[in-house]
Amino acid sequence: MKACAMSEQLKINIDGKLFSFCVDNLSQAVREELEALFYTDGQCKRVPIKDLLQAYIVAAEKYAKIHSSLESLYLEIENASIPPQNITAQEL
Repeated sequence: MKACAMSEQLKINIDGKLFSFCVDNLSQAVREELEALFYTDGQCKRVPIKDLLQAYIVAAEKYAKIHSSLESLYLEIENASIPPQNITAQEL
């Protein structure tokens, strides 16, 4: 397993307990969301566990809505009846 360099670590403060974790495999968008939650003006802020749980629930709800939308879209595509197109053959 690859070890994270210090520049690839995100340090967070949850109710006064300090944690750090590797962000190597996270997209830039996810990194930015995490920084918005755990940092203010570049400084690590103390995040109450309640706020962290609320952020998780909101993210889970977004994921569930996206998943549901994709399932609906897939069913629509699967059940779509597309009339055959006129196909003509050409000899080369």
